[in-house]
Formats: sequence, structure tokens, C-alpha cells
Amino acid sequence: LVFGMGLEDARAIEILDEAFLTPIEDTHYGHRRKRLHIIGYVREKRMKNSFSERLSLPKPQNLDMLITEDGDRLVLNEFSEWSAELVKNGFIKSAKAKEAVPEMEQGEPLDLERISAFLELGPDQPIWHELAKKCFACGVCSYVCPICHCFDVEDRPSLTGDHGDRRRCWDSCMLADFAKVASGGNFRRQRHERIHNWYHHKFNRAIKERGHPDCVGCGRCTTSCPAKIDIFKIIEELEAMG
Repeated sequence: LVFGMGLEDARAIEILDEAFLTPIEDTHYGHRRKRLHIIGYVREKRMKNSFSERLSLPKPQNLDMLITEDGDRLVLNEFSEWSAELVKNGFIKSAKAKEAVPEMEQGEPLDLERISAFLELGPDQPIWHELAKKCFACGVCSYVCPICHCFDVEDRPSLTGDHGDRRRCWDSCMLADFAKVASGGNFRRQRHERIHNWYHHKFNRAIKERGHPDCVGCGRCTTSCPAKIDIFKIIEELEAMG
């Protein structure tokens, strides 16, 4: 159970579902996802550095229940058989009139076509070299992102060498060894190449593959970045140059 999830994060789960459940299901993800229930919460105050209203996000369709504030009360709206069972016990009362999930806040939409077009120019544009001077390549932008889902696979033998296991672990394409292969070659050895790749994946490749960016504008990457790099300001620059 995920309790109190914001609408942006619920939308991020839908994007992860597209990545891991279609066209061929990832069994590890699918096993956990099918057992997951989401109770959403409509925040009164937006997250720091959020720009979700500029991405024209559709409202999420994966909530079992939604909590909204009504004065000094919390109103619950159930959207699934699982959540309907919860309100039968008498301890929780749902709203009599089932309201739909509210529309996501909308602002002037970013021109994603212009952003994507500039990203097509590759990693040698001056903006990526300038960012490389600031970026620590620590990967925190990936680790706080609700959508970043790159992973590594490790074989870990036992100390005796007679058995071992294979593990999949979260990884970041911003890290120096991410694109390193067994022969020792590295497809993105330079920092500016990795920075470009991160933006290219979110605002070019994802749009081509699934019709929307791999970003919900939560702003966590900006909030957590030790170099104070503001993703929204970067995207606005890309839009202007696209």
C-alpha cells in the first residue's frame, strides 16, 4: 500500500507501467505492481520547484482511493473494489457523491517539439559542456526521480565460490561507469555526453516511444541537486534554442 501519493507521482507510476509492463511484461515489476494499492492525496501546496502544470499532464487513472480536504474534514473517494471494501467496515465513510479525480493543474504548455528537436543535435552543443562544468555527476537527479528506472545486473558469488546470486539494482545513466562495457569501452565517457543523454531520454526518446516525456515536473531533481542545477530553466533554454 502506498498511502498519500500525490497526483504527479501517481502519473509517474503509470509511465513506469508503460515501461515495464508493455509490450512484454517485466515479471519482477509486474509481480509487485499487481499487488500494489494506491491511496492518493490532493495537496493544498505544490512541491518545491514543481513545474508539472507546464507539462499538460493527464490525470492519473490508477488510484484506488483519493483523499481531498474539505474544511476540517478529509473526504475519501473510492475508485476500485478493493477500496470499496475498506469503507464497508464503518470506520471510514466515503463521500456520497463519487467525484472524479481532479484535472491536473494546467499552465502555458512547454513546446516539447522544440525541446526534442534541439536534443536531436547531439551532446556537442555548448549548453552541455557548460552544464558539465557545474554538474558533479553524482546521480542524485536520477535517484530522486519518480520515473528514472535504469538498472544494472550484478553476479555476486559466495566466499566459497560454490554458489551465488544474480541481482538487479537501481543505477543512473549520469554515473561514469554506466555505459562501460566488458571490453573496457565506454559509450559516454565524458560528463557532457551523460548529461545530454539524461535529457534526451526524458524529452526526446520517451516522447517518440510512448508519446509523452519521462518527466512529471515534480522538481525533486532541482531541489536535491548539490550543484543547484534547475531542470526547468534548462528545459526553457532548450525550448528557446529548438
